[in-house]
Amino acid sequence: MVLAFFTAAETSVQADARHDIDMNLGVVAGGCHSEDAAETWEEKGAFGQASYGLGYTFYFNPVRDDEIPNDLKVFLQHPSEIFIHISGGNHEDDSDIEFESEATDVETHFENRYWQYRLGGVHYFPSNTGLGQAVSIGTAEREYEEERAGTASYTDEADEDLQQVELWVDQYKDSKHRLRLAFTNSLRDRSYESSLGNDWNNDYKSRWYTFNYTAAYGGSVRFLLDMGIGHGQSTHDFDCLLYT
Repeated sequence: MVLAFFTAAETSVQADARHDIDMNLGVVAGGCHSEDAAETWEEKGAFGQASYGLGYTFYFNPVRDDEIPNDLKVFLQHPSEIFIHISGGNHEDDSDIEFESEATDVETHFENRYWQYRLGGVHYFPSNTGLGQAVSIGTAEREYEEERAGTASYTDEADEDLQQVELWVDQYKDSKHRLRLAFTNSLRDRSYESSLGNDWNNDYKSRWYTFNYTAAYGGSVRFLLDMGIGHGQSTHDFDCLLYT
């Protein structure tokens, strides 16, 4: 059985025709309980997650105040812009497994925290061609702890750094149809340390090429249709130091 609670809030405030602020917040919490038919073991757990985001966009060309959603309004008018976005969150998971023999009971705790910052912009020419670029940096921290009855506890920690660059070219056929060719290059540097003395270092490098078609449809009630294909390649460098 799983019980969960979820709440989310998102708002977009257009202070005037040149400034836009986006804010969102989400919270998830819940618990679970399970046992086998013979009642030889029982598990109780709880989890919680919170995430947030805050973004600011400056438009070089004023956005007309049409009575449509802001994202659709910006898509149709596609003004040149610069933006900054900050996001982050925290996730926790606790579990307690009890067996008929208390000597084998297990308790675990997992926690993950992350932050990311993204800065970029796009410039549109009179030909309705746009050139965009964005740079992202981020970090994440993970902790895991396990306790077994009658034995020493085990812990491991992981730290991760993210660096990412995005480049894209837009071409509008008219105000309602856009083609986008994009390239993304990212590097994740992750390191582990455990209470057993084992250390790991991982480097994840990836490159992605994507092609998207986006269009606005509908009459008084409009919506965006987004379709895309992509190709990527990644490499993984792994170093491990074990102590016995």
